[in-house]
Amino acid sequence: MKSPTRAWIYLITLALVLIVLGHWLGGRDGVLWGVAMALSINSVMYFFGDARILQSVQGHHLEGQDPWRALELLSTLSRKARIPEPKLLVMDQSSPQAFAVGRSWKEATVVVTQGLLDSFDRGELEAILAYQVACIKRLDTLSFGISSLFATLFLWVTRGLDAFLRLITGAKKDPYAPQSHIVTYITAPVVALLLRSSVGSSSYYHIDQLAAELTGQPKTLAQALWKLDSLRATQPFSVSPAAAHMFIVNPLTGKGWSRYFQAQPPVKKRIQNLLGYYPI
Repeated sequence: MKSPTRAWIYLITLALVLIVLGHWLGGRDGVLWGVAMALSINSVMYFFGDARILQSVQGHHLEGQDPWRALELLSTLSRKARIPEPKLLVMDQSSPQAFAVGRSWKEATVVVTQGLLDSFDRGELEAILAYQVACIKRLDTLSFGISSLFATLFLWVTRGLDAFLRLITGAKKDPYAPQSHIVTYITAPVVALLLRSSVGSSSYYHIDQLAAELTGQPKTLAQALWKLDSLRATQPFSVSPAAAHMFIVNPLTGKGWSRYFQAQPPVKKRIQNLLGYYPI
């Protein structure tokens, strides 16, 4: 199933759940409230999801001086993919990471960290940008963004309940202690399962393949994936579990309840799918 189709099914399912719930709680009037809530929530997810994600990113658009020639690479890759050239945003972070957002080809933005530009050579940078362009071309950015907002909403509710329980019990907040995040620990596997169903692990394999076709260098992409996966352990990148699936390599460390949100397939399997063998 294509990612845009999966995203629309997700939105339609959410609308139906709200309408049925409204009918169950309030009859005919409840249906009207359910329709209004469904339209409001789905509109926010579709039209303002990208803006919310980009607002949480501290960085600057790359313009003018470009010693990495990233804009040139992005322009060339976009022409090959036959999509409008996306904007390029650079985050002021030393940890190398990259992701893309955009509900359509015309509204897309590629986000990279300063650490990625400084740590990867031209061939590896081209492979990473090709991955982002492939993600935009396939409109995986749409399903990734919608699922991120959905998971964020759930986690916001569970964290609020956890904070309330800590308040009435006097428990201290510990990021790795189950007793201080009991509601989140219980619901995280369910939320992660819903997120994975909307994203689909096969999407990452397809993005990898398209990126390799754009550059003609699958081994370089495999090397970049391996390097990113290795560096995330020594140069951790702080990100909400609800947005971790949007990155080229999952930045989560696998500790605590956030381990359920590692939607990307293991890098080893992605490299095997690209090259047919592992290690490189």
